[in-house]
Amino acid sequence: VAGMDVVTKKAITHVLVLCSTFGSGEAPSNATDFMKTDIPLRLLVGTKVAVLGLGSSMYPDFARAGINVANKLNQAGAVELIPLTKADEAVDSPAVISGWLELTK
Repeated sequence: VAGMDVVTKKAITHVLVLCSTFGSGEAPSNATDFMKTDIPLRLLVGTKVAVLGLGSSMYPDFARAGINVANKLNQAGAVELIPLTKADEAVDSPAVISGWLELTK
């Protein structure tokens, strides 16, 4: 994964991910390659990640893309800086996003 090379070669210790969910739980088109790529196990060991999944609880697969990204990063050895956070457009997304940003500082 091209972007992961940057993480490992530059000794980046923290990665923040914001991911929307579209349709039936799909990631946005610009995340398609990432979601299709196998990340080698242990590639991200020692890397702290925080994932913010965006979506609406009005849909059955609420924040599914963010959940899938978080799982993929965890399987590659990343450690959660903070637990996966899901911002619900139908309820309280501005407050949740602000809270997530504060926690990631």
